Amino acid sequence: MTRHSALRGDLKRLAASVELAGRSAGFKLKDRERAVQAAARSYREHMAGYAGMRVLDIWYQRIDYEPLVREIPEHKDRELNSKEIDKARRNSVADHIFPTLVRRKGQSPLIKDRPPLLFHETGRQRAIYRRQVEHAFRRYRESLRAQ
Repeated sequence: MTRHSALRGDLKRLAASVELAGRSAGFKLKDRERAVQAAARSYREHMAGYAGMRVLDIWYQRIDYEPLVREIPEHKDRELNSKEIDKARRNSVADHIFPTLVRRKGQSPLIKDRPPLLFHETGRQRAIYRRQVEHAFRRYRESLRAQ
């Protein structure tokens, strides 16, 4: 897959997501079309801007929602979206995800086992795994340049 075909796929998924979100929210066809066009325009403009940036600068970029909300045609819809975004910001990731990923053992949180992908090694396998991790860290440290 070429870089351009991957970007086209990203843009298609973005456009489809905006269209489906608009349908789900009950937006009129005309408003959904405007939203899809605005998303595609924003994508194009951001990609053009990113083309001249260093990778680390791109990594720290963020796209603010406020200009997007201002584009919503109906005042009541803008207000509803702003309230939903504020509500989402108040609920941290930990509030939603933390309880499903961990269990408590006394005061200490422990990652829950979910075999076959997430599990704690036991017995002999645990000692072998620990040695492998320590070896990997040693090799990593050796690969770093001295400051």
